[in-house]
Amino acid sequence: MAQDALIDKQFGEFTVKEVVGRGGMATVYRAEQPLMRRDVALKVIRLNDVADKNRDFSARFASEAKLIASLEHPNILPVYSYGITGEYAYLAMRFLRGGTLEDLLNGEPMPLEYAIRMFQQFAHGLAYAHSKGIIHRDIKPSNILLDEEDNAYLTDFGLAKLIDAEAGFTKTGQIMGTPVYMSPEQLKGEALDFRSDVYALGCLLYEMLTGSPPFSSSDGDVIPVIFKHLQTHPEAPSERNPSLPPAFDAVVLRALAKAPADRYPSVRDMANDLNKAIGKHATLSFPQPAETIINRTQPIQLRQDHVRTGLIAAIVTLVAAVLGVTLLLVRTEQERRDTVATNFAAAVTAQQAIALAETQTAIASHPRYDPDQIRLGESGNIEDYLPTQEEMEVARSIVGANGFIALVPCNTSSEYHAALTRELAQFAREAGIPTRVYDPDSDAYQQLTLLERAIADNATGIVLCPLDLELIAPTMWEVRRARIPFVSQASNMGQYGGVQVLTDAALLGQVPGEYIGQLVADQFDGVAKVVVLTFDDLPDVKARADGMVDGLLKYAPNAEIVARVRGATPDWAQESIEALLADGVEFNVILTINDAGGFGALAALEAAGVPYDDVVIGSVDAEVLAQRYIREGKYFKATVEAGRTEYASAAVSVMMKMLAGASVPEFTLIPPGELITADTLQSEP
Repeated sequence: MAQDALIDKQFGEFTVKEVVGRGGMATVYRAEQPLMRRDVALKVIRLNDVADKNRDFSARFASEAKLIASLEHPNILPVYSYGITGEYAYLAMRFLRGGTLEDLLNGEPMPLEYAIRMFQQFAHGLAYAHSKGIIHRDIKPSNILLDEEDNAYLTDFGLAKLIDAEAGFTKTGQIMGTPVYMSPEQLKGEALDFRSDVYALGCLLYEMLTGSPPFSSSDGDVIPVIFKHLQTHPEAPSERNPSLPPAFDAVVLRALAKAPADRYPSVRDMANDLNKAIGKHATLSFPQPAETIINRTQPIQLRQDHVRTGLIAAIVTLVAAVLGVTLLLVRTEQERRDTVATNFAAAVTAQQAIALAETQTAIASHPRYDPDQIRLGESGNIEDYLPTQEEMEVARSIVGANGFIALVPCNTSSEYHAALTRELAQFAREAGIPTRVYDPDSDAYQQLTLLERAIADNATGIVLCPLDLELIAPTMWEVRRARIPFVSQASNMGQYGGVQVLTDAALLGQVPGEYIGQLVADQFDGVAKVVVLTFDDLPDVKARADGMVDGLLKYAPNAEIVARVRGATPDWAQESIEALLADGVEFNVILTINDAGGFGALAALEAAGVPYDDVVIGSVDAEVLAQRYIREGKYFKATVEAGRTEYASAAVSVMMKMLAGASVPEFTLIPPGELITADTLQSEP
């Protein structure tokens, strides 16, 4: 067989090495990126193959590539680079070696727990894309990629587009996608919204639970499949798989309703009902990555160590459930916190004893992390945290084949935290350390539960963005006693050991505060009524908000702070601004501790019909959407980068040093990044 003509060809900084897959329009190669010393998946499209079919393909590709690259989520395959060179267009993406969901579907139902955990992962990624106004349009098994730890990643947004995009590159009436998983309205060439992807998810979940899609054709003819999607109601999943609990029927069949109005309005609603079907309380956060691993060369089966872990987890859950009855008697917040701490201590003791016994033997030949080795009160820089080659080898040995670093973010719904979580996982992966994400979706009590679960799952280390320091205090003492190294995004945690990698909170807030202060002085004659959106429960967040106020008053000392209210998430901020507007509170400046809060404020202001020029917003995080609002003049005037990549790098580096038993400083400060304003955006090339 003749060698592919692109082998050894250079695309930017990538060198093609071998073919790994072919599709209708594109070929996927494994390519080398020498500068980063890693392999990438290079998706290459020959422009001559599409020029006659779509003359503006180059414009569509550039538009979609930018869109895909902006998606930052742990369950969306990251795009590193893209370009058009000569007669080829290319996308460089993370290279995964775990295959696809299509490789695992063999005509038999998948193990229920495994199927649900995997589904929740790529559904979470799709919900994030939907939150950015993006429809995928081609959900199918081959577009669900897996890494070597069986984490699922949604990919191939090449057919996606912004709902409100004006370009309209996809021609009306043109079927684009895979008929087996396409919604009736997509097959008819009608306008689409998020519910079309919900239908595709229903098809995919149906196949994972029963072994076959709801509609198929034995001879490969797509016409009968299309007809069935349009006219035929599918069998209930439990009819094809009698071992499946009937509670799943209602979830899947609602997702597969012919009329979009009869389906779930969002992926999140579908995921919540799926949780209920398996007996879990419906929650806005999604379950964690799959613990059940599939043997890829044998029939699907549960690994013995996961069966054992599942039994232990079931016992712990039963104990917690029995003890949880006492929560019905709790009448005050403090009593609730005390009860949670007591229940956890009782439920986790047996699990911790088992975990410590198993772990001790594995790492007996290596130095153990000791919380007392953290040099309390000392500050260092990023260079102090760079591990030596020997420390990296020791850390990898301690983590071993079954260990992992638990990533416990504040949420993964905001661009900043989603991107940070992805970068933490990526840096850890490049260092040879597996990770698992435990996402509380900004719910402090959910974070407590997930932190406890990470301990029960035998996490080797923890990277934490704490939501309520007081609430998790008893759990952090367990972390210390179990000698689990941790990295925190909040200060005041020295008593538990671990390292705090922090942005200089006051300075981070001061930078956009000063800019808004100068704007008030120049345009409002120094007079302003200011609302501060914050989350003062966390000392570092309070310091950031204080820094914003100090920066503002430095240049506009006559500005008046009329309200300091809860922000931090879009929902909280929107509720706070709506309440102020309803109460008749007048303001013309909003200082928000993050872009996410600013998005909620914008929604409330727009709903109330407040003109864009009447209120200015200063913020932190420099998310893509915030920058767009600055360009468009929609309230936002300034936002500052928070040093996200530097934090992720430092957190993984110091984790490896701690795992290797090294003594490290307690603190390191990450400086603020660039201040983004209309002027800086206009000066970009």
